[in-house]
Amino acid sequence: MHIAKHVRVAEVAKALVGALGTMTLLAWLPYGAPPRALPLQATISRNVLNVRYFGARGDGHTDDTAAIAAALEAARKSGGGTVYVPAGVYLIDPPAQPLYLSSNVTLLGVGNASVLRVKDDAGQYNFIFVQHPGTLSNVALRRLRFDQNPAGNRTSNINALTDAENVVQVYDFDNLVIDKVSFDPEPGVQAVVAAGPRAPRRLSITNSLFRFVRGKSDDRYYDNSSVYSEAAGVLILGNRFMTTNRQNAITAIEVHGGPGIDIAHNTVVHFQNGMNLTNSTRGYRHVARAQIHVHDNLLQGTAFGFDLWSIGGEVLRDVTIEDNTVTFAQHRLYRDTWLGILCQPGGRGQGLGGDFRDIVVRRNVFDFSPLRRQRVRTLLAMGMQWSPNGNVANVTLEDNTILESPGAGIV
Repeated sequence: MHIAKHVRVAEVAKALVGALGTMTLLAWLPYGAPPRALPLQATISRNVLNVRYFGARGDGHTDDTAAIAAALEAARKSGGGTVYVPAGVYLIDPPAQPLYLSSNVTLLGVGNASVLRVKDDAGQYNFIFVQHPGTLSNVALRRLRFDQNPAGNRTSNINALTDAENVVQVYDFDNLVIDKVSFDPEPGVQAVVAAGPRAPRRLSITNSLFRFVRGKSDDRYYDNSSVYSEAAGVLILGNRFMTTNRQNAITAIEVHGGPGIDIAHNTVVHFQNGMNLTNSTRGYRHVARAQIHVHDNLLQGTAFGFDLWSIGGEVLRDVTIEDNTVTFAQHRLYRDTWLGILCQPGGRGQGLGGDFRDIVVRRNVFDFSPLRRQRVRTLLAMGMQWSPNGNVANVTLEDNTILESPGAGIV
């Protein structure tokens, strides 16, 4: 076992047991079957690399980018291991040096006390973590806090092309785990983007916090999705997506493709779009049945609860939305517009116009009553809207509650 100096074996063992002892291992089944959780016994990697051994100070003043990169590279060269981040504030400079994720590597902290913070005036960058070329397998980020420091980065200009400011960006992977990680604050186009045309699979984002704070940009309404995926076997479970109305946050969760997507027990507060549910992106692997299951989520103060998209020439198929609660609030970007479930309109010239089939919506609550305390001038308020440009077939609506819509119940 390689234990870096200045860290006790007991300290590392405690951190690892804390990360692994109560987690669940996803036993991923073949496409067509939902993921299930199995108990996992706590195990300790034989290769534990303390970032402080590589020169990281964690004092909130020293640039620790190179030291953390060196620890990750050492883990890669040895075939994997645990890169341990003790309590401290580790300044990083993403434009100067990205941090590479490699197969069989876990980046582990002790919780919110292990902070990776973007330095003041870091400037423009597209990502903090990215993968080495080739397929990335069995990678985990656990018990960390990423502070992107939007207030201190006065030289940024956030946009999707040159300054996306994503935290984790991977495109070809098998088994990526993010557990008990705080993205706080996160100002980027995406905090986590896990999508690629080579059919990535097995993505788990659990028990994490995403707190969106809008950063410096020429576009005051730049688009964002805290979690963006196009993969098979996706579990997004027990997370909190938090913001305030004045931040104009756009989307909490956006998923494409599938099959086998399970989104459950998440709380979303004051994002304008709770979730975008989309079939395969054009040019990516076509998925005949998305198999998206969205259940037991709480969406508070939103404009759109669940926004369904279908690409032209394709079908968004096999989606179940059940046992969710959605409440609404006034927003600046989508002012006087509220929709519990929306089939996104738009023709093929806009890349849309696809069909919707085999959709089940049951036992959800869409509560418009908070709007009574706000100034509302609209008829564009609906519990559900089923009128896209494409066709809609085999939709089941059962035991839903729509409270005090200022417009319509179901269109």
